[in-house]
Amino acid sequence: MSWQIVKGYKAYWRPEMNYGVLTIYYGTTFNQQKIESPQELLILVDLLRNEKPVWFHTVTKAIVTGVEPVGEEET
Repeated sequence: MSWQIVKGYKAYWRPEMNYGVLTIYYGTTFNQQKIESPQELLILVDLLRNEKPVWFHTVTKAIVTGVEPVGEEET
């Protein structure tokens, strides 16, 4: 499969267990990843919330944005 466009996401943090879960929805399926750093979860959620398009690699689990021009201001 490799690169898939992200269609949605779900994130939660369990403070009593000190970990979170990030669920990435793509195509007709999803992938769940355990996240052990609150800072990492915040960065990933910010990327998913504010960038478009976002791609997910089904093998490496990488998350990347589309190409943006230098100096682009978010609106």
